[in-house]
Amino acid sequence: MAASLYQRSTEIEEIIQELSKERRDIFGKLFDKVYPETIRATLRVDKDAPASQIIVLKIKGITGPLTALNDNIKFIIHGYESLWKQCSYERKIAWVANMLCHIEFPTEEEVEKLILDGKEYEYGKIKKPDISDFRTFLVSEWAGLDWTEKETKIGNILEDKNIKITL
Repeated sequence: MAASLYQRSTEIEEIIQELSKERRDIFGKLFDKVYPETIRATLRVDKDAPASQIIVLKIKGITGPLTALNDNIKFIIHGYESLWKQCSYERKIAWVANMLCHIEFPTEEEVEKLILDGKEYEYGKIKKPDISDFRTFLVSEWAGLDWTEKETKIGNILEDKNIKITL
């Protein structure tokens, strides 16, 4: 059996960069602690997603000695290219934003305590998704609708500052 084949997705990484710049109102605290360069994105290209799969992207944290093998990458966003290509640009932005919401980062108090203890925060931790939060993380005029459904019309998070995200 051959290993799965993934390719790096510069499109997803560019969306992360744009969200870090354009939506500081939402992600400012995250990107004060987690640099976009520590997030790598890949898409599986050797096989289509299973027909039953509706989740387009997933995120995984990398901790411990594995970070030395990965150029200081702390998080990997991954999915199937076949599902990614089916998404509108607005939905792609929403999927990436949703993955970013799962990144755990320290509070100022935690950082201060770690400094006093002579320790550093170990990045690469992920918050476990809550299904209800996952499906309603976008808040705007269509709040309460399931944004993951392909038929649901959503706006562009980068352009529409009225769209909020529940973190």
